[in-house]
Amino acid sequence: MAALLDINDSEVHLWLSFLSECNYAEHYEEYRHIITPTERERELQFRSAESRKQFLISRVLLRTSLSRYLETAPQEWRFTTDRYGRPRLDPQFQGVKLDYNLSHTRGLVACAITTSRRVGVDAEDCRRERVPLEIARAYFSAVEAKTLSSLSPAMQPERFFENWTLKESFAKADGRGLALPLDLFSFDLSLPGAVSMTLDPSLNGDSSLWEFWLLRPSDSHFVAVCAERGRTNVPRLLVRRMVPLRSEELCASPVVRRSHQITHERPPVA
Repeated sequence: MAALLDINDSEVHLWLSFLSECNYAEHYEEYRHIITPTERERELQFRSAESRKQFLISRVLLRTSLSRYLETAPQEWRFTTDRYGRPRLDPQFQGVKLDYNLSHTRGLVACAITTSRRVGVDAEDCRRERVPLEIARAYFSAVEAKTLSSLSPAMQPERFFENWTLKESFAKADGRGLALPLDLFSFDLSLPGAVSMTLDPSLNGDSSLWEFWLLRPSDSHFVAVCAERGRTNVPRLLVRRMVPLRSEELCASPVVRRSHQITHERPPVA
């Protein structure tokens, strides 16, 4: 058995599982054995085999990655949700100082784990030639939507998914999820390799207290991670690739953008 991993309050650990690397048919019964009866019922409710696989791998990745930090078997973890529907560890684990967030998309599952800080992660399959500009107009800030529309059609898909994953990661880390109006915070991606966020004053927040990473773990995927920064503690990101119950490796972090230190609280006028 591998030694337990250490995680301190200056780190964010991101676990990635690519469904193409998981021998689903061979390990199916073993994977189902470590999830709860309720989770097994949920798995069978998905109509497509791909969706069932994605759900099962996501639950197994979450359970096995949490068990890398504590001597708790993967099948022993229990979860609940808060009033916004955000998944959390069950109160029986109230002494465990781990927080997590899970995301999955076609072909990829991502799980972010921290201690003593809030975290959010979003993974998106970006294999799309045309951008749904109507979604950007409905959910992006006016500045983000205008910037996206001004780009050439060839550049729009990448910028759309950059914005979308960052927005989802912040909404999940904040804790309110989609109850948080997505047009009341805005990302500036004009500087190469950088991310800066602005918040509408109505949110009564401080954008300098959040750290962002935007990753491109494959040609087909974007992953965004948002973690509470604190006023003195800027976290670092460690990325591990896992085939649940089979293998894991620490990998070079495929970060393409990271937080830019200069932030403003009022979004610029479109």
